[in-house]
Amino acid sequence: MKKIITSLFLFSVFIVLSVAPTLAQDNHTAREEKEGRAILEKLQVKQVTCDKLNDDDFERLGEYYMGQIAGGSHESMNALMERMMGKAGEEQMHVIMGKRLSSCDTLVKGGVNNMMGFGNMMGWGGFGLLFSLFWIVILVDLILLGVFLWKKITKDRK
Repeated sequence: MKKIITSLFLFSVFIVLSVAPTLAQDNHTAREEKEGRAILEKLQVKQVTCDKLNDDDFERLGEYYMGQIAGGSHESMNALMERMMGKAGEEQMHVIMGKRLSSCDTLVKGGVNNMMGFGNMMGWGGFGLLFSLFWIVILVDLILLGVFLWKKITKDRK
C-alpha cells in the first residue's frame, strides 16, 4: 500500500511540474499578445481588413485572445499545446483562434459566442479532457493520502 501511495504521489508531482508555467526568458508571449492587440485595434477601426491579414497576423491575434481568455496561465497552456501538438500545431491553434475570434473566418459566424460552447476548442472538446484527467488523478491521490493518514492515525492509537 505504501509503494502505491508513494508511486501515485510521485506521479502527481510529475504531472504538476509538467503543467507548471514555463516562463519564457524573452517574454515572447507578452510581446505577441501586445502585437495581437495592435492588430485587433487596427481591425476595429477599419485600418486593415481581414483579407489583408496573413497567418502571422492571425497568430498574433490568437495569442492576444488566448491571453485574454487564459490570463496568467497562457504560457503554461502554450507549453501544454506544444507538448501535445508540436510547435507547428501550437502556432496553428493560435492562427485558428485569431481567425475565429476576430470573426475573420467566414465559416464561423458570430465570433466568440460560437467558439465558447461545449465541444469546441476551448470547451470540453479541447483541453477539458486533459485537465479533467489531471484533476481526477489529483483527487484519487488526495483520497489515498487521506486513507493512508487515517490508517496511520488509528494504528498509532492502538
